[in-house]
Amino acid sequence: MTKAMKVFTYIMMVGALCCLFCYSKEKEDAPTGATFNKTFVTGYLTPESIVISKMNSGIKITFKGDLITSGRSFDALSIYYNDLSYNRYTIDGPRTAINDSIYKIEVYTVENFDASHPAGSDISDLIECRYISYYDYIQSGYKKEDKDVGQYIDMTEYWGIEGAKMLKDELTKINNRNTKLIAPTLVLKFKKEPENKGKFQFNLVFHLEEKEIKDSIEYEF
Repeated sequence: MTKAMKVFTYIMMVGALCCLFCYSKEKEDAPTGATFNKTFVTGYLTPESIVISKMNSGIKITFKGDLITSGRSFDALSIYYNDLSYNRYTIDGPRTAINDSIYKIEVYTVENFDASHPAGSDISDLIECRYISYYDYIQSGYKKEDKDVGQYIDMTEYWGIEGAKMLKDELTKINNRNTKLIAPTLVLKFKKEPENKGKFQFNLVFHLEEKEIKDSIEYEF
């Protein structure tokens, strides 16, 4: 072996040992139970259906469907959303985002709701949509923002996730631009109650890029 080769081999060995030391130190500093993630989003959900549950003054929507957590499709989505350099140990996972955008949400009342919203009409203007977005956090290069715990009262499971940003919009303003990289849980809050208290039936329609998801719920005021 030539002298140059010996020097090169020595440099490579030192470099490998440094990398091993840094990795070991990083693991040492990691919180107990933490996992290392190259990307912030750990899974992309393709919505196929919804589960609806009742809450105080609102309705909770949870999307269900196929989940992509690895492979070429996951890598392509990570590139598309520029989620490539997270590289951190965290304990606040998994972090699932919808692999689609919501173009529109409609809520139709089966009974007369009030004078301006007779049976069969869309009452989306009376509803506020609360949802969790990861988009700004990822596009900012994973910069932490201060959070108000009071805003997460209906979605407390997202309070501890650093990049989970609570957004609130009137249902009529929901579109494919403000629903990029959102979590698969939404809360619909009534801003106004019907003129007559009682049980009301509502039909919900979610317009996605390539499909519509429909369901109904009975809600008592």
